[in-house]
Amino acid sequence: MQTWKIVLGTSALAAIAIAVVVVRQGDALFGGTAGAAIPNPAAFAMPVPVANIVKKTIPISLDYSARTESIRNVALQAKVSGFIQQQHIADGTDVKEGDLLYTIDPRDFQAALDQAKAQAQRNIAALEYARSNLDRGSTLAQSGYLAKDTLDQRSSAARQAEATLAMDQAAI
Repeated sequence: MQTWKIVLGTSALAAIAIAVVVVRQGDALFGGTAGAAIPNPAAFAMPVPVANIVKKTIPISLDYSARTESIRNVALQAKVSGFIQQQHIADGTDVKEGDLLYTIDPRDFQAALDQAKAQAQRNIAALEYARSNLDRGSTLAQSGYLAKDTLDQRSSAARQAEATLAMDQAAI
């Protein structure tokens, strides 16, 4: 960039010098004053900007259009769904196994637990009824007042109630 300024400035000075010579010779040829005083060449000099040179190290910075991506990406996926109540660690922070990252709002889970406990209580009552019905049916079947098929149905109902209660316990 500086080289072009120097070349341009030098070219401009050369053009001015040629113009001065041509004008003077034209004056001499066309009846101008031959012995006239020569004007001071400093009056025709063009101003040139001057700067002091300072030696210093300039850092090289290169700009590229690109997209960067980390070496390792970890996708976090919750085992349960819910609303996040609090974030304990900022995004991008290094974490260790077992660190608490988020707290999920427990109200939905508490409601589901309460519902499962209530369902278990209802199924306990149904199981007690099925067992007492089976006990009565066994006594009646031994004396011959109840059909074998009806006794089997009561036995099946009691086992189904036990299985339902086991499912409720697992849900809790």
